[in-house]
Amino acid sequence: MDIDTQGILSDARQRLAWGFELRYILCLFGLFSLAVAYYLNGHHYAPFLPLLSFLLVYNLAAHLFYVLAYKRLKVRSLAVLEGITQLFDLVVITALIYFTGLLDSPYWFLYLVMIILSGFGSFSAYSYSVFFIAFFSVLFYTGLLILAYLGILPAYGLSFIISPQQLLLIIFNRALYTAVSFFLFAVTLFYFSKNLNRQKEALSEQNQQLLLLNEELKILNQMKDDLIANLSHELRTPLSIVKDGIGLILDGIPGSINDKQREYLLDSKESIDRLTRIVGNLLNIAKIENKSFEINAQPMDIIKLAQKAMDYFMGKAAKAGLTMEFKSKEESLQVLADADKIYEVFFNLIDDAIKFTPPGGRITLGIKDAGRMAECFIQDTGVGIPKEDQKKIFQRFFRANHEPGKKGVGLGLAICKGIVELHQGKIWVESEVGWGTRFIFTLPKFVASPT
Repeated sequence: MDIDTQGILSDARQRLAWGFELRYILCLFGLFSLAVAYYLNGHHYAPFLPLLSFLLVYNLAAHLFYVLAYKRLKVRSLAVLEGITQLFDLVVITALIYFTGLLDSPYWFLYLVMIILSGFGSFSAYSYSVFFIAFFSVLFYTGLLILAYLGILPAYGLSFIISPQQLLLIIFNRALYTAVSFFLFAVTLFYFSKNLNRQKEALSEQNQQLLLLNEELKILNQMKDDLIANLSHELRTPLSIVKDGIGLILDGIPGSINDKQREYLLDSKESIDRLTRIVGNLLNIAKIENKSFEINAQPMDIIKLAQKAMDYFMGKAAKAGLTMEFKSKEESLQVLADADKIYEVFFNLIDDAIKFTPPGGRITLGIKDAGRMAECFIQDTGVGIPKEDQKKIFQRFFRANHEPGKKGVGLGLAICKGIVELHQGKIWVESEVGWGTRFIFTLPKFVASPT
C-alpha cells in the first residue's frame, strides 16, 4: 500500500469516527429539543417514541457496523459505507422534519448541514457527493410533502385552515424553493471544494518531492561526510611521516644543516602543522555531524586550561605585534568538561583573534563565574565581523568577509560550536566592524556531590 492510499484511509477513518461522534451529539440534542417542544405545546408523546426508537436502533446498528469494519475496510468500501450512512442520515432528518411540523418544521436546514459535511468530507476528488446529498434531500423532502398532501401521512404543523389547492401551491413553492436552493448551494460548495482539493493535491505533490529531495540530500551529505572522514584518515599518516622527517633533519640526526636550510625547513614544518590542523578539523566536523564525536567530561580547572592556551600563543602574538592579557576574578573555577576538547576551542578562538587583529592590537582572554555556568570569552581589537555575517559565522565552511589573504577553511568556529553544545553550553559572538570581536561560550560548573 503506497503512502497516498495510507493517507486517504487514515483521513477517511478519522472522518467516519468524527461523524459518528457528532451524530450521537446531534441526536441527543435533537431529541431533547423535541421533547421540550412537545411538553411546552401540550402534545402527546406518541410520535416522539417511534422517532426515539428509530434513532436509537439506527445509531447502535451503524456504530456496531462501523466498529466491526473499521480496520478491515479499504478505500472503496469506506466510500460505500459513508454513502450509506449519509443516505440513512437523510432519512432520519426527513423523519425529524415530519414529526416537528412538516412545512413549519425548523429542522429543514439540516439538509444544508449534510451538504456542507459531505462537501468537506467526501472521498471523491472534487466532492461529487454534494450533488448526491442535494438530490436525495429534495427527493425525500418533496416525497414527504406529496405523501402529506395525498393524505397517506397526517400533515403536522398546519395551524390554519387552507384548501387543498392552497396546500398544493404551498407544497409546490416549498419544494421548488428547496430544490433550487439545495442545488445552487451544492454547486457553490462543489467548486469551492474542487479548488481546495486541487491546492491540497498540489501541496501534497510538492511535499512528496521535497521528501524525496530531502532523502537524496541526506544520502549525499552522508557520502560527503564519509569521504571527508576517509580522506582525513588517509592524509594523517603521510603528514606525520613528513613532519617527523623534517623534525629529524632539524635536530641534526642525518647531519648538520645551514641556517638557510633550517629556515626553509621551519617554514615547511609550519605549513605541515597547519595542514595537519585542517585535516584534524575535517575529521572532527565529520564526527560532530554524524554524532560520533566523543566527549569525556571530567572535573577540571577552566582557568588553568585557559592560561595554558594563552601561554602557547604568547610567542606568536608577540611576533605579530600584539599584546595578550588574562582577566578573571577567580583563582580557580571547576567545570565539568573534556579538557582536550575545550583546549581546542580556546586554540581556534585565540588563533583567529591573532590572525584578524592588526599589529598594535590587544587580545584579552577572560573567565568569570556566571551562576551555574562558567563564562569564557576571547576578545580582540581586530577588524570585526559584519552584521550580516554574524548569524552565519558558526556554519561549517562559511568564511566571513575579512581582509584578503587571511581567510581560513571555515571549520574552526563550527567545531567550537559543536564541542561547546556537546558540553551542554552555548557560544555566541559580539562584534562590530572596526571595533573588534568578542566570542563568548559557557560551560557547566562542576558541583561536588554532598558526602
